[in-house]
Amino acid sequence: AIIGKAINILVFGCKGTVIPSTVTKIGNFAFYESNIETITITSNIIEVGDTMLFNGSKLKTLIINNKVIDFNRIAFLFGADRLETIVCDNESFWTKPDFEDNNYSSFEASSIKNLYIPQGITPADGLLDGFTKQATSDREGYELWTKNA
Repeated sequence: AIIGKAINILVFGCKGTVIPSTVTKIGNFAFYESNIETITITSNIIEVGDTMLFNGSKLKTLIINNKVIDFNRIAFLFGADRLETIVCDNESFWTKPDFEDNNYSSFEASSIKNLYIPQGITPADGLLDGFTKQATSDREGYELWTKNA
């Protein structure tokens, strides 16, 4: 990994990257053409670049353990053509109506197959178009929504 220590930003990550607790930002293109398959965004991250996964990321699973960060969902859609699962406990990620006037308002056109949403959260209108809530979830405290076949 390449980390800009003066400004606490992850500049470039690769397979095996562990984001140190001192890092507070993930920069644009941080996972450009990366071979990383799972990213966990922890509570120390306060900002992510809108294009952090741009161009061919092999990312399959994104876990967001951060209830404070405010970001656009587009950061996880552009370039994440292999992204299959998002687990996120950040309420605004699910309730904020990002991009409501264009094609990026939902996950329907993405490669995502599984969305884990904390129980009790009502997602933004249209966000889960093309997905069905499952009766059970393999993650405690989360509802599982799967893409319709």
